[in-house]
Amino acid sequence: MTILITGGKGMIGSRLSDLLYKKGHDVLILSRNPKKTGRYKEYKWSVEDHYIDDEAIKRADVIIHLAGANVGEKKWTPSRKKELYSSRIDTANLLFEACERLGNFPKAFISASGSTIYGVNSGQEVQFEDQKRLGDDFLANLTKDWEKAAKRFEDKKVRVAIFRTAVVLTMEGGALPRYVFPAKFGLAAPLGSGKQMVSWIHIQDIARLYLFALENEISGAYNASSTETVSNKEFMKRVSKILSRPFFVPNVPAFALKLVFGELAEVVLGGNNLSNEKILQEGFVFEYPDLNSALENLLT
Repeated sequence: MTILITGGKGMIGSRLSDLLYKKGHDVLILSRNPKKTGRYKEYKWSVEDHYIDDEAIKRADVIIHLAGANVGEKKWTPSRKKELYSSRIDTANLLFEACERLGNFPKAFISASGSTIYGVNSGQEVQFEDQKRLGDDFLANLTKDWEKAAKRFEDKKVRVAIFRTAVVLTMEGGALPRYVFPAKFGLAAPLGSGKQMVSWIHIQDIARLYLFALENEISGAYNASSTETVSNKEFMKRVSKILSRPFFVPNVPAFALKLVFGELAEVVLGGNNLSNEKILQEGFVFEYPDLNSALENLLT
């Protein structure tokens, strides 16, 4: 099939593109600055200009929507919040409107989402996809709108699958390098109370999940999280142990994190405990279901 990917040059998108290519699929990438050469054909799009190259939409059998500015990269100023929203929701709406204008809808629309839909501090309680109670903070509301934009495709009889993604573990970006850096110097420490739960998924498994959704025709929302969830304190202990470094016991106080990160600190201090039972029941098998195997793969 021909797969059109937004965010195809990103952390997950680049890994997924290579998986799709190895499986024999034709990969197309939407980019604000498309390159003329490379393994994958790139097409221009711009949410600011409300533009997508029509050929990309016409060729796509399936659209995988991974675009979204990094939540943890910058402080949440009003302009940054607008960017976080636009890069997810406005882009999804732009894709839908282009398909509608051209009368060319894909067979499936597979979208990223966030575990933050349950709230940035949903505590120890296990979170399931079918629960009615969701978060009501900035990220939770952003994520609800993100999923709502994806579900517009269902009205056109398009199969929609959504992955509520936990912390993605990779040394190519995201949270893990930030945890590893102090640990290398023996300065790893729990953040805040250290009791907040950390649901996570290995970069290879999240890419495999999108391939699984493509090839198995699943639909609906799924938690994209590996089986073992640990506390922030335990996570930092495991990182330190694998790096053969001491674990610095005193916690980094919450007020210090808030001074540095502002509102963004709520993501670091919060946590969630995701159930992955639904995707397991569909037949997906994780390569890295436990934290030790994931960290050993990434850090050794």
